[in-house]
Amino acid sequence: IGTAKPTITTLTPTSGAVGAKVVIAGANFDGVREVKFGNVVATFEKDSSTQITTYVPRGVNTGAQNVIVTNNIAASDGKQFTVN
Repeated sequence: IGTAKPTITTLTPTSGAVGAKVVIAGANFDGVREVKFGNVVATFEKDSSTQITTYVPRGVNTGAQNVIVTNNIAASDGKQFTVN
């Protein structure tokens, strides 16, 4: 269970096509409930309290999208990812 708002530090890579694997590094990922690219929910695996592995979801528009991680406390600020 999370105790603070999640923070995204980096996305690796910072761009990719639908289905591409993206590693999210940051903090306070305990209790993560949702990962979104723009307004589209993505599948994810929480690797640790500081890392999440996710995949660019189907249905997301191409171009710049904010990646947002939500835990039981709050949603993170968006981190820009470019969908090719």
